[in-house]
Amino acid sequence: MTTYNTGNPLGSAAVKDLYDNAENFDSALNDPAADSWTDRLGRVRKTWSGMERQFTGFMDESNQTFSSFMQGSQEAFAEFLVSSGYQDIGDYGPGIVITARNQVFWRDGELYRVAADTPLPYTTTGDWLSEGGSFVSVGDASLRQELANVSGALGGAAMVGYKAAGLGTHVRPASERFDDVVSVRNYPLGSVDGVTSNQLGIEMAVNAALAQGAILNWPVGIYISTDSIPHFHLVRHSGPGVIKRGGDVFRPTPLFDSLNTIYVSNAGQAGNDGLSADKPVLTLQEAIDILPNYGPVLQGYWRIQLAAGTYARGRFSDEGLLSARPIEIRGPDVGGHPNVPTAVLSEGANGVVASGLVFRQYTRVKVKDIKVVGWNGSSSAQGITAGNYSEIYTDNVHASNCTWGVSGGDHSLVDVKGGIFEGNGYQPNGVAYTAGGGVRGLFHAKFAIGLQNAGTLSGGPIFRNNAYGVWAQEHNNGHLDWVTFEDNGTHVRLNILSRLNMDGSSLKRAEAVAVWAEAGSMVSVSNATVFGTGADANRINFLANGSSYVPPTSLLNNGILPATSARCVARVISNQTINSIAPTILRQLSLRGQLWRDGAASNSGMKSLRYRLYGTLGGTTGYKRIQSRFGSTPLSVTFTSSETGLFVLEGRLMLNTNPVGSQLQILEATRSGAAMRIASGTTSEAMTADTVFNIEALVENVADSIFISAYEIYVDGL
Repeated sequence: MTTYNTGNPLGSAAVKDLYDNAENFDSALNDPAADSWTDRLGRVRKTWSGMERQFTGFMDESNQTFSSFMQGSQEAFAEFLVSSGYQDIGDYGPGIVITARNQVFWRDGELYRVAADTPLPYTTTGDWLSEGGSFVSVGDASLRQELANVSGALGGAAMVGYKAAGLGTHVRPASERFDDVVSVRNYPLGSVDGVTSNQLGIEMAVNAALAQGAILNWPVGIYISTDSIPHFHLVRHSGPGVIKRGGDVFRPTPLFDSLNTIYVSNAGQAGNDGLSADKPVLTLQEAIDILPNYGPVLQGYWRIQLAAGTYARGRFSDEGLLSARPIEIRGPDVGGHPNVPTAVLSEGANGVVASGLVFRQYTRVKVKDIKVVGWNGSSSAQGITAGNYSEIYTDNVHASNCTWGVSGGDHSLVDVKGGIFEGNGYQPNGVAYTAGGGVRGLFHAKFAIGLQNAGTLSGGPIFRNNAYGVWAQEHNNGHLDWVTFEDNGTHVRLNILSRLNMDGSSLKRAEAVAVWAEAGSMVSVSNATVFGTGADANRINFLANGSSYVPPTSLLNNGILPATSARCVARVISNQTINSIAPTILRQLSLRGQLWRDGAASNSGMKSLRYRLYGTLGGTTGYKRIQSRFGSTPLSVTFTSSETGLFVLEGRLMLNTNPVGSQLQILEATRSGAAMRIASGTTSEAMTADTVFNIEALVENVADSIFISAYEIYVDGL
């Protein structure tokens, strides 16, 4: 009890608190009935008598539990003695007749038997002091026999306790812990020498692990399998052991650089383990479904090897499958690009409303020497498709009659090396889909098509007769290097803030456009890229609209530049003085023939090149002349000998596409304090090849000069 209950903190010297302390201490030690008391700070405490009662109750319960345990143990041990050859004849006392040396009796909790030199039969007197020497303690011999007993449920490891490290674990028999994992060594394997067949023991071990729901452990060794192992992929595996069948090696627990192969063949059987070419699984899907058993992250190299033949679709779980290295799906080696693969994913030559190979969620797959055919029954059908941060690598993959041959989306990576993409992007009736073709990147995908710095087209992918060759849309970016495009509707299309670097590729005979960039996309094309001319000419080389962009450095390096409106591509402070009577080139541009010949790609109506010069005329000896020269035809304006001072000249080259090969040049010159002078003229350059355009200046007498302080160059309509 607490009389005053002041609530003062610990350490208070107040008289009332001292009184309460004394009163509470008296109750805690001397109250015979209460189990608890409350101190002056409100906390409930055990009384001394309460603790005594609690301890007594605990000891009674423990004694009862121990007695029950000992009784059960004695009964179990008695059963063991009988089963192991010992015969329990009861407790020691007078009148016990012992007739056999395996008969044992109990004395003070120990087991005894007659000594080896005690004659039988023997009858006990009950006087241990006088006859104790006639007996010997069974002692740990009994325990050893009991621990060695593996036939009884309570023998062997069942007698030993096991407690795992960590908080919250509990004790259980060691036999239960051992049963968590089945060792293949527990079964009749014969010699594990890498030569002798271990097939029977392996099958027994797999069946046992499957029945127990346990992991199958493979200790160090080479285990020889001579046949398919039933249910092998239905159990989990561990351990460093290696399974060998013929020339094939399979590691149940792969190393980082080891290779596990699952074989697939139309000649296979459902239920085969696929660990060797002579025991293949039947379908691609069956092989794919095997892999997650070795996850959650596949270590080492994993390969699904298809024999020559045609196979139905395969799909990884939409939850994805993580792997340390890309999972490889490959057909027989055909010698690489451009040879046609003999393993085909197809469910019909046309019109299949599905996709051939599908994977999602961070799954990484490499496909090699495979052909995908006929996946074009809907606008979303695809030969191979990756999504949601997955990665697709292809090597000599061929695709035909698919809506999309290979497609990656939602932050995926698309890497295409070699292969032929032909006749994709069309419905079964031959009509082109609005969007469809060889390779597509969608929604923040990255792509690497061809090999950077390859220097040759011989090993690069080929896109032929597709509605679209390559399509990149919605924040895609990547490279397209040393790739061949022929006879596609549009070779390359970029849409909605996508970016492309193109190098060394060949683009010929596009029915519509060779490179089409729109909706804020950007394309950069190197001088090593070749656009067809003559019979190989594309209808339009470049179409760029909707604020799409190509860096102006291409034009300044005699390259190409698509634009949608007038745009300055050069602004130079030259500070150049001309006092030569021969034409001096101020700036030379080489205009790509097919690019400048094509129709305008914007609402400007035609393509044009515009430039403006700022300078000063000096000297009064003779005339001063500025001229433009397109091809072989010059057009000029001339300032008289008396004209000096500041001037501005603006020139324009306008390229008409109706008829093709007709151009108009215009020059407008203004001098300070003088009237404008204008010159115009036409040219007829075919523009089937690159054509030189020069801006030139000259003087009649070297005593005079034309000083060019700066110039600007603009393009429009490309």
